[in-house]
Amino acid sequence: MSSLQDVYKMSWREFQLRLMAYKRMVKDKHQIARQMTYYSGYALHVQRPKPIDQFWKIDNDKKSVSDDMKQRMKEVMEREWAKVRKLRKA
Repeated sequence: MSSLQDVYKMSWREFQLRLMAYKRMVKDKHQIARQMTYYSGYALHVQRPKPIDQFWKIDNDKKSVSDDMKQRMKEVMEREWAKVRKLRKA
């Protein structure tokens, strides 16, 4: 692409295809950087290194919060609100 005008002239489908290709290229670059970082320094100098997928996550796969974590967060919030209510009464 030489200019923004070329982007405005392309169809939505062409734009989506180019966007997918761009995202794939960026992901490939991140994978190369992750491998270089992992094997050049981290994995060699740590006794029990994390797996490479946990060391540097590339995909933005957002995992939902577990029910146990939700329950703990709820309990903490209830305790904190109880403290706030107690301070307001005093």
